[in-house]
Amino acid sequence: IQSIVSAHSPDLLTAGLPSTRRGGLAERALGEVLRLAESADAVVLGPGAGREASTSALLRRLTLALAPAVVVDADALAAWVGRLERGDRPAKTRVFTPHEGEAARLLGISAQDVRRDRRATLRGLVEATGAGNTDPDLLAAACEAMAAGIPVARASRCPAGGVAPLY
Repeated sequence: IQSIVSAHSPDLLTAGLPSTRRGGLAERALGEVLRLAESADAVVLGPGAGREASTSALLRRLTLALAPAVVVDADALAAWVGRLERGDRPAKTRVFTPHEGEAARLLGISAQDVRRDRRATLRGLVEATGAGNTDPDLLAAACEAMAAGIPVARASRCPAGGVAPLY
């Protein structure tokens, strides 16, 4: 996937990493990812990484271990399903970007529940991911935007982490 991403977005720094037999991110990539992240301002985890058990474990470990800001998306979000309530929450700058279905899975609720009460869903995500320092005014604005059907991205305005619901 690295060659596809680098060809499509030459402004992104990408690196080919070891993969599993099924094409997922391999555990042996840990050292290289940590080394590459040392010079990064932010790291995006998840898209195209895969959902094998070993890959999911690696993604959770990286979410917790990486020093720069981390955007947790796609397969990295899936890696946290069923784990947030265990207290394994990241404490550093982490931005979770669930769409409606991912938000439902992370919270153990239905997509219908998400649609029924987006404000409660967003509050639940903030609590579940440990992003309790979310600015209340920004949270209210995000809820209003979501209710109006406007996609919300918070990465540029949450220096201490948060939830960026993209649904």
